[in-house]
Amino acid sequence: MSKVKDNAMNRARTFDNPIFYTVSAVAIQLAFLVCYLYFLSSHSKIVGISFTAINILVLLFLISKDDNPSYKLIWVVVILGIPMIGGILYVLFGNKRASRRLGMKIAEEHKQYLPTMMPNEEISRTITGCNRRAAGITTYLQEKCSFPAWSNTQSTITRLVKKCMRIC
Repeated sequence: MSKVKDNAMNRARTFDNPIFYTVSAVAIQLAFLVCYLYFLSSHSKIVGISFTAINILVLLFLISKDDNPSYKLIWVVVILGIPMIGGILYVLFGNKRASRRLGMKIAEEHKQYLPTMMPNEEISRTITGCNRRAAGITTYLQEKCSFPAWSNTQSTITRLVKKCMRIC
């Protein structure tokens, strides 16, 4: 009997919480918005064509963007799954960028450490002489991430990496 009473009290607390009402109101508004946009796109060819054009442009931009493939795949599914507003949702929320202030801080730090990150041509030639594949990876990291190759350093291969190397 007390378990039933506790469940009833928990339900009462849920309906007494202002967050419940806020989330419910936002969900209802989003449902009305989706229904309204669906109604517009099905009754007006211009609106339907414009939504389709926005979605195609956003998909082309998204596919050509150099970003994490899983991030892109999620947005492609959203855009194709909600054709009326998927592209608009990406334009509003999807194009992730750091704030201007954070970008300025990162640029300042990058300028400070850039002189220490200059590639050493002698080390690059040595790597090229030893292993051309490693030289390609080193060049890629230098160009894309500004991480030069260093000499006289040590690294430790973990057990997991050794296990993966045996499998491959």
